[in-house]
Amino acid sequence: MDEKEIKVNGANIIYFQAGSGPPLILLPSGGGRGREYKDLFPLLAPFFTVYTLDYPGFGRSDEIKWVDGVEKIGEFIPFWLNSLGIMNFYLEGFSMGGIIALLIAIRESVRVKKLCVIATASGKINNVPIISPVGLNLKEILAYFYHRPEVKERIINERLSTEEKKEIHRSSETFSKMAKNSKVFINITDQLSSIRCPTLVIGAENDQVIPIAYPKEIQRNIPGARWKSHPETGHFIIVEKPDDLAQDLIHFFKEELV
Repeated sequence: MDEKEIKVNGANIIYFQAGSGPPLILLPSGGGRGREYKDLFPLLAPFFTVYTLDYPGFGRSDEIKWVDGVEKIGEFIPFWLNSLGIMNFYLEGFSMGGIIALLIAIRESVRVKKLCVIATASGKINNVPIISPVGLNLKEILAYFYHRPEVKERIINERLSTEEKKEIHRSSETFSKMAKNSKVFINITDQLSSIRCPTLVIGAENDQVIPIAYPKEIQRNIPGARWKSHPETGHFIIVEKPDDLAQDLIHFFKEELV
């Protein structure tokens, strides 16, 4: 997972790349940092050239004033890909990255060869609350966002560098500002029927943050979309079950279209 830097629209953007093969773009959650995919990268790199990034204003990427919410991040990602010379690609998005991936699949349909969204929502469902990380402490984050005890224990025992703590704090502040301005949880369910690329939707059965009803609703609204659910995992399936998830992605993106 090589860290790189590229200038996009005058801003320095941090991104990560590994492997060889067709390009696979991984879009991060509301944490906004590419390093959240560190467990998946080595599993996918033998099959794809894998890319992810720190969104503008998150991690160590420069802020871009007009990129102030998920819709604008969705507009920014194609500029970043153009700067890398990537025209057509496989696309995956997790949590907040999922709705960004959906927006890109709607707007850039000729470029997205296949789409996978994981543990995400495309609009509110009555009486099914979504939990925002804004204002939660570590104990609450572990309780709501994770399911497996061994993963919670590992996170508790992690020793983060001062730089990593600064990146996480900066990202949290950016997300909080976006959420305060109602630019995270948007409703695009009525646009999903326009997505025509092969699509896989994945849900986590023990997800308290974005309950499984949300990704299931996405699958129902995208023509021909496939469905996969994972037991014994909470919202952060990319951390709790990276091996199983990698197999899903490899199988889906590598199989021949019929």
